[in-house]
Amino acid sequence: MEHTKQSPVSLNPFAIAGALIAREPRTSLTFYLILLVPLVLRHSGVLENLPHWFLSGAVHRFFEILFLFVAGSYLLQSISCPESKRLAFTKQRMSFLLLLFFGFSFWLMSTIPVQIISGTYNTSIKLGMFFVSGAAIYLGLRYYFYFVPIVLGIKDPLKCLQFAASITQGRVLLSLLVMFAPMTIMFFLKAVVHIASPDGRIAAVSILAEAFDPVYWFLSTYLAFSFAAVFMADPLRVPAEIGKDLHLRLAAIEGNSPAISRFLKPKNCGLLLVVTISLGLANLFRLFSLPPGPDILVEEISIKKNALELVLYMEDEKYNFRGFMPQALILAGEHGSIVSRGTSIVKAVHNGEISRSGIKTGEKEVLAVVRFATELNENSLRSLEDLYLWYFGTRLKHLQTSEARPLAD
Repeated sequence: MEHTKQSPVSLNPFAIAGALIAREPRTSLTFYLILLVPLVLRHSGVLENLPHWFLSGAVHRFFEILFLFVAGSYLLQSISCPESKRLAFTKQRMSFLLLLFFGFSFWLMSTIPVQIISGTYNTSIKLGMFFVSGAAIYLGLRYYFYFVPIVLGIKDPLKCLQFAASITQGRVLLSLLVMFAPMTIMFFLKAVVHIASPDGRIAAVSILAEAFDPVYWFLSTYLAFSFAAVFMADPLRVPAEIGKDLHLRLAAIEGNSPAISRFLKPKNCGLLLVVTISLGLANLFRLFSLPPGPDILVEEISIKKNALELVLYMEDEKYNFRGFMPQALILAGEHGSIVSRGTSIVKAVHNGEISRSGIKTGEKEVLAVVRFATELNENSLRSLEDLYLWYFGTRLKHLQTSEARPLAD
């Protein structure tokens, strides 16, 4: 049984989280459906039509924060004494706005540095963003429980941060402890689903795997709240909104914990992690042996200096380019000796529209211009007689480089 230093009784937050989830299955399922809204919006084309990745990410983040607020408020009522008064609507509204502020702030701190790192070649900027990203991770772990004081009704932002930091004070790894099992369970479920289709080219497999993405956010929220509840069970810390004898109510909830709750404990989740890694590796090996979904024809070859460019006509009536990874296209010899892995999509033409952001799923045919950087000079490239286009471990087409056109700038 797990122990917490501050609690006057021995309480198991993992068992409490499991009991809260199983207490009202319909309610838990309803909360999970909130997290699935972005998936529905994405597959209905709403998110794809947004002009920038930031807006799509912001919509996804909004529903995560909405879940935090709704589920957190429900869990607060679940552990409160019957005599405790429900928060007024106006106070709840202000709490939600404060939660939006903190939720988006932490999201931006972790997202923007990564986007800058991936979008710049400036070493100094990259180094600076690595430091910023490290600081964001530290703040995210330190104030991981920021939503708890907000759903309690604390409206002072500074007090909310102090409350959240007090939970992790002296327990540096507590936030990681909360994340471990939810992350492992999520990847396990996705690995099991991907057995049927490692690259997700089968639509049902792809959608089902995406539907398991919220498992992490769902479970980690319940676990985080349970750890916070155990922390607050100390008579000196019990907020007035919850009422006295919190430790007794938590003990009663823990007594109804289902047996499956033990998988939320990191010690028991270790075996599941080993199984997950094994499944992931097996799926990865199968992925490397799969041929591409689309039929690929080489329409034109161009060479200049150390670069080779291909114009490829690709048709995929069956899978609509689901699971197709252009970065898996490589240049190699007849038996797989690598000539170039540096694949980049210069442009792709979808129904007459030029896109420079890659190949989109949902299309049936695409004309793509793919460029490879090699370590060979132009004469060496033109003299190769056994150069082939490969997709992972599948040899596709022989390339007659001697007949290649000069590559225009």
